[in-house]
Amino acid sequence: MKTARIVLAVLIALAGAALAWRVCEGLRVETDVLALVETEHSGSLMELAAGRARQGQLLLEGGDEEQLVKVANVLSEQFKLNTAVDFQKTLRYLAPRTRGLVSAETRELLRAGKFKDVANASAARLFGPVPPLFSVKDDPFLLAMDYAMSMQSNLAPGWSLKDGYPVCERGDRHFLLMQCGDLSLEKAEEIMQGAERINGSFAAGFAKIWCCGPVFHTARSTSSAKREINLLSVISVVLVALLGWMLFSSWRFVPQLLVTVGVAFFVATGALFAFFPCPHVITFVFGVTLIGLAVDYVYHSRSAGGAGKVLRPLTQSLATSLACFAPLLFADISAMRQMALFTMAGLAGAYLCALAWRRSRGDRPTGGDDITRRSRGDRPTGNIFAIGVGLLVIAAMCGICRVKVSFEPSAFYSPGKFLAEGEKRLFELNPMGGGKFACIKGKTLQESLEIEEAVGLRGLSAVIPSLRRQSENVVLVEKLKESEGKTYTELTGLKMPQEDTRGFLDAANVEDESLKKVVRSFSPRGNEIVVPCPEGFQSADTRVVVLDPRQAAKKMFARLFISAGKLFYISLAALAVLLIVFFRKKFFDYMSGVGGAVLCTMGMLGWLGIPLTCFTLLCFFVMAGLGLDYVIFHRSKPVPETRRTVLYSFLSSLAGFGMLAFTEFPVTRGMGVTLAFGLFFAYLYSGDEFSRRRRVTSSPEAGKQGRTNNSNASRGE
Repeated sequence: MKTARIVLAVLIALAGAALAWRVCEGLRVETDVLALVETEHSGSLMELAAGRARQGQLLLEGGDEEQLVKVANVLSEQFKLNTAVDFQKTLRYLAPRTRGLVSAETRELLRAGKFKDVANASAARLFGPVPPLFSVKDDPFLLAMDYAMSMQSNLAPGWSLKDGYPVCERGDRHFLLMQCGDLSLEKAEEIMQGAERINGSFAAGFAKIWCCGPVFHTARSTSSAKREINLLSVISVVLVALLGWMLFSSWRFVPQLLVTVGVAFFVATGALFAFFPCPHVITFVFGVTLIGLAVDYVYHSRSAGGAGKVLRPLTQSLATSLACFAPLLFADISAMRQMALFTMAGLAGAYLCALAWRRSRGDRPTGGDDITRRSRGDRPTGNIFAIGVGLLVIAAMCGICRVKVSFEPSAFYSPGKFLAEGEKRLFELNPMGGGKFACIKGKTLQESLEIEEAVGLRGLSAVIPSLRRQSENVVLVEKLKESEGKTYTELTGLKMPQEDTRGFLDAANVEDESLKKVVRSFSPRGNEIVVPCPEGFQSADTRVVVLDPRQAAKKMFARLFISAGKLFYISLAALAVLLIVFFRKKFFDYMSGVGGAVLCTMGMLGWLGIPLTCFTLLCFFVMAGLGLDYVIFHRSKPVPETRRTVLYSFLSSLAGFGMLAFTEFPVTRGMGVTLAFGLFFAYLYSGDEFSRRRRVTSSPEAGKQGRTNNSNASRGE
């Protein structure tokens, strides 16, 4: 055991050094689900997700625009939101930079040579009810005014501005959209709660407020997950503590359990950050499986009075668990390699900690081994139990034909009714529809704008044209002056400026806050532009990548599932080889338990209608590791109290993992159900009911013979 203490100290020191190294650089953890798998366009998807991560919208629905504006003002004041566009401030910023700003409709007329039509439209604007927005000395044709008035409609056809808010009308209903950018999760949750209160405060459903956008979904799921995990963690800890007390009739096991779990997570975290500078958060969620394995090691070492008495089955348990997770180290997906490294390093830490702990005294399980206490009169009951278990297994396996595999994003996240309804309504009002995006990858923002204009998309360039487009517009305006300048001067009395000295509007150097928000919404990172595109849009330009986030997510989950499935087959093969080395011809007794538990668990998922996803598939690795622990200790029986210890170890793991089945988040709920049934069937298959050994009776002769058989079996294995 001295050697175990030295090795453990070295591991702890190395883990501490690795963590200190990363702390100096700044610990970073990846939280974006799109970072799990490197897809064909994962970089573009990451950019799209990062740009929209803190974006949100409030959609107000009512029968009157004036009242909707009042409600929007109340929300802005209550939650300190700067959502309304200060149109006058933007106009003042644009005033010295309107050279070359021409609306898309006017530009097409100028390119077609319809100069007279443009002049007539300009005269109509000049003598219309709306006063000029800019100086007519510099802009006698009011082309900049035409551009400013069409700016919003170019960006979102069918929408217009009302007191600084985008509004539209559908039938007898009016809608107002409040853009909420750069929201924190706390602020988003506060807004959702406030919106729900305001909804309830209007009599007869006068106005409805819908929250849309990624930030609201993240805030609601995060808030719900924290609340559920905190509650269920407390319940799990209490249950594990009570089960440990029932096993040992003492609390002396608690320090060893806490130290073992703490050391396992510390060593695992150090190893993870040593090889991965920015690990994914899902790795730590998956790493909770260390608790169940650490409980096994602690319970068995204490029940035997020291790890030395169960060294062989403990070592066999560690070896089979490492063999189960080792294939994940060779996955082509970084997240899987991280999970494997984290779990394997933690297992080594827990194993060494169990060996290094000083021998415990007076802390043995009470009640002895149930097997040695059976009598001949118990045999009919045992037979009935075995028959019942057999029928349960057959019924469970029949559900395999109902198992479905799902890569749909809805299988991993389902928004609540409130958020789902808001997204549905906003989607129906979206003129683009479809939900596709085009990622334009130019070397500079100006190059990206030029590409966007060349392929005919209406995104950022519909609001702020490229500098090249503005220069082209200047040439077209000069042709307009040459063609219609004299006639227009005689009609309106306005003189044509001799030289236009106003500057251009550069999207890369915008200082106005409203225009800055527009630029950030289209170009969240660097020089690339992400813009919604209509269905059927295609481009031969390799710098334009069309993205369908939903289809990309499905491909991502499919790739993760296929990779996990292949590696699970490799894990089973590696386990079979290892079990042959350990137990020779009797390896089938051990391997059949794992295979039976896997099939029964899949069948129960089929009966319950829970789809098999990449995350539930990862649970089968845990199931195989813990299931083999039960089999090894059950059938080797190194000490008389083994059966009772395995039972309480199983119940402790079930209390920890099974609680996830009561969460609202589909991923954790599916993992909880899978692990609960997996551990249950793994425990059933590990018992004598599925072993080829003869039952042990309570008669002296049978008991002696049974002990002799067990001893011989242990030596043979």
